[in-house]
Amino acid sequence: MAYLTINEFNNTYCSIEILDNVRFTQLERRASLLLDALTRDFYRHHNLEEDHEYRKQKFKQAMALQIEWMYKTGLMSDDQFDNVTESTPLKNIASEVYVMLLGTGLLSRKIGVK
Repeated sequence: MAYLTINEFNNTYCSIEILDNVRFTQLERRASLLLDALTRDFYRHHNLEEDHEYRKQKFKQAMALQIEWMYKTGLMSDDQFDNVTESTPLKNIASEVYVMLLGTGLLSRKIGVK
């Protein structure tokens, strides 16, 4: 399941518009993999659309920012990311993504104990 549709991206979250559905789908899939890794697959185990509105919107904004960053830079593969000089802890994630996810709990590294 896609976390963000092309309509949401173009009409709600970003300042650019991507008209090519195939290109958007490629970018969205790659961004999903990266955000899943960053959030420890939170939305693979929880329904995004049924989550708290604040966290859901912040996650979608983060997705849109990641897609926009990849689109503007043309970066998609790890080989391409190796040539980027400005890096973040996960070198292929736009720094704005971290800002969007702060305060949502999605970056938590706590281990649950029963």
